[in-house]
Amino acid sequence: MITASSLERVAVCPSSVNLPQFGRVTEASTAGNVIHKFMEEACAKGTTAALENVPAEFLEACQILALESLPTFQPGAFAAEVAFAFNINTFECRELGRNIGREYVAHGAHPTNDICGSADVVGLTDDAVVVIDWKTGYSHQDPSSLQMRFLGTVAAQAYGKSEAHVLIYRLRDGEVSRLHGHLDCFQFAAVQQELAAIERVANSSGTSSLVVSEQCRFCPAMPGCPAHARMVNALALEGGSALTAADLAATLTVDGVKRAWALKKAAEIALDRISEACKLFASTTPVPLDNGKVLGPCEQEKESIDAGVVHKLLGKEYGVEVADAVVEMAVSKKDLDSALKSQAVKAGTPFAPLKRSFYEKIRAVGGSRVRTVISVREHSSAKG
Repeated sequence: MITASSLERVAVCPSSVNLPQFGRVTEASTAGNVIHKFMEEACAKGTTAALENVPAEFLEACQILALESLPTFQPGAFAAEVAFAFNINTFECRELGRNIGREYVAHGAHPTNDICGSADVVGLTDDAVVVIDWKTGYSHQDPSSLQMRFLGTVAAQAYGKSEAHVLIYRLRDGEVSRLHGHLDCFQFAAVQQELAAIERVANSSGTSSLVVSEQCRFCPAMPGCPAHARMVNALALEGGSALTAADLAATLTVDGVKRAWALKKAAEIALDRISEACKLFASTTPVPLDNGKVLGPCEQEKESIDAGVVHKLLGKEYGVEVADAVVEMAVSKKDLDSALKSQAVKAGTPFAPLKRSFYEKIRAVGGSRVRTVISVREHSSAKG
């Protein structure tokens, strides 16, 4: 079944919807699930009551969502996790239910004639529908995306409204930004025609229209995609090419570079997914590698340093100007090392012993903190 979140991908690669789909849990998707649950409870009970059920690690993110800034926000004014369906044959738009997850077929959707999707939050005014979607992680979607145009159009048509306001609230790095889009009844018709065309092409394409592109990054069919398998197999061929970059460049054309660059970006996505899968496996089952190392959990100690202590010691040793140049509200070991290297050059002394001595002074006055970090990576078998 084509869903709203997959529309951009299916428009580029119609056959991807006909391949086996594999679920994937990421940090962003986990955060998104928590936020969606919070939104559901906030719409019913209000922000304060909803925050009581948020896990500690996601509390700050939910606190900064500023729900009270939503139009006329008050308990009961909006509904959360509203599922919709659009029929490509009749153009009928309807609500399937609320808080049903992705169980669209179980709630009346047709697996091939309907395109379905869920809006995080839906509200109504006299003439318009308001559709709000929260984005976590590094999504680049905006209100003009197919997903948001689908949700705005189908929600407005389902409730008999002549306009749709679509808003994206993007949560990234502890900050919330808002993007706003608008659709009217003339645009609804164009969106419906576009949706029907996408579904018909996908339904008739089988697996003959597979396109490797940047849309592959989040494709649930990627692990079993023949196009990606061919590309990865080609990359894995033994022997490789003895040609240098200059040799290859001399044989390329504008069209060749265009195709090669698209493949290069798609290959990076595939390799990232391979790395992610291998690390997930090796996190519980360390794997001996042919180079004598092991892919598996590796314990490391990471030291952080206190900005106040560093500023005081730098000022005492090398003057306030040096301390002020390095330390602001925080200090990194990289910046400190750079400052110490400059002082070593000025003094004509070796950098390593000067650095070691200064770090010992930081530790002696309690200006550093060491924490143990376990990451899955390639390491010598003696470690971890």
